Amino acid sequence: GGVLAADQTGWYSAFPDTEIVFVDVHKLDASGATEWSREIGVHVNDDAYQANIGPGIWSDAAGNSFLTLSYVGGDSYVFSLDALGTPRWTTRLGGHWLEHLLPDGNGGCYALGRSTWGGADPFCVAHLDGTGQPLYFRTVDYPLQYLIQPKNMQLVGADLVLFIDHQGPASMLKLDPAGTPMTCDLYVLDPPAPVNTPFGIFGGNVMNNGEILLVGRYAGLDTKTATFRLTAAGLPLAGLSFNTQTLNNWRRGFVFYKMATAADEVTVIGERFEEDLLFQQDIHHAFLWHLPSDLSTACGAVPVTFAHQSLPVAQLDVVALADFGSNVATSNAASTAPVPHATIASNDFCVLLSATDIAAEGTDQLFTLSGQVLFAGDAFTVNIKEDVALSILDPAGRSILTLDAAKGRFEGTSTDTWGAGMYLVHARSDRGKSQAMRFLLVR
Repeated sequence: GGVLAADQTGWYSAFPDTEIVFVDVHKLDASGATEWSREIGVHVNDDAYQANIGPGIWSDAAGNSFLTLSYVGGDSYVFSLDALGTPRWTTRLGGHWLEHLLPDGNGGCYALGRSTWGGADPFCVAHLDGTGQPLYFRTVDYPLQYLIQPKNMQLVGADLVLFIDHQGPASMLKLDPAGTPMTCDLYVLDPPAPVNTPFGIFGGNVMNNGEILLVGRYAGLDTKTATFRLTAAGLPLAGLSFNTQTLNNWRRGFVFYKMATAADEVTVIGERFEEDLLFQQDIHHAFLWHLPSDLSTACGAVPVTFAHQSLPVAQLDVVALADFGSNVATSNAASTAPVPHATIASNDFCVLLSATDIAAEGTDQLFTLSGQVLFAGDAFTVNIKEDVALSILDPAGRSILTLDAAKGRFEGTSTDTWGAGMYLVHARSDRGKSQAMRFLLVR
């Protein structure tokens, strides 16, 4: 129920070709109170530049935490702390930028990274044991035509599943406990995305029922997110695309950033963006969706197809690496600890469509509003284009009006008693069409 946080706080040169990088690590409990704060000093090689901590912290069931420190063009360091924040071990992995760690459940972890930012070189994967010693450390290279950007990894039984983006295709590579490739599956939109707006994945997840989800988005101006759902054997099941829409000088769409699975459900963190193309204004609304594994209740999704093929693992070039070693780390109490702040609540929301609903859009809209900004005392007016069940939700998500509305102009009561904030109007027709629109009430 708690959280780990870390940040690089400074460094200084200790000896020629050596420096000590300081990282503050904090453990907070479920209420946000600080359990411990540690300043960790890691001895590193300073032949490179721009050291970065993260991009995250991982922990296992025993309370051990795992962090990365990487240098652009140089080495990476994995260091592990125990449940009290005391350093356990630090390991240097030479020549690669680490982007993901995954605890192995036995006090060790897996590390995933790459050697360049361009994505044309092979990626690296390592398995470190409970003392930080590599059980294996190797690179994996795809055939020449593939860009390679490792995204994330997941343990399925004793096997390690890697999700790789190739800026067009995406692949799922499975390694056995010794780090040897077992299977490699490729997926691509069918028809493929245009060359100038390639599709790339953020990553994938294997759910408890064995099904697999890949999620990504198109590059370029018409940004849109798409998801692929696969069987446990890696075969295509279904795809959904969250398309960008343009109406009355406004361009709107959904973008997914993170996705996690628990049991057979999916939690998505993303953003709904709205761009006024006439006045060059942007509105961005963060959202968190909790959905069934088939994403059947997601907002604004349409079916999309994708193709699959198996890549023979004999075409992969796997090379063992020997550039690694143990490093020294020191620990002191951190000089500062996190200070709790007031929580921030959001009153922005959307209506989820059921599996049988169809989004009413463009010329097929069910209603229009007289304006999307109202001032206290203004009459709430809706132009209804066909008979619908109409409801209005207040900023707290409570229903303040529900009625069957006939086609025509509906003018509600005064908004004098309504509180300020973002409201949502939702309509559903007998044809199974569904539409939602927000308006802002200013006092």
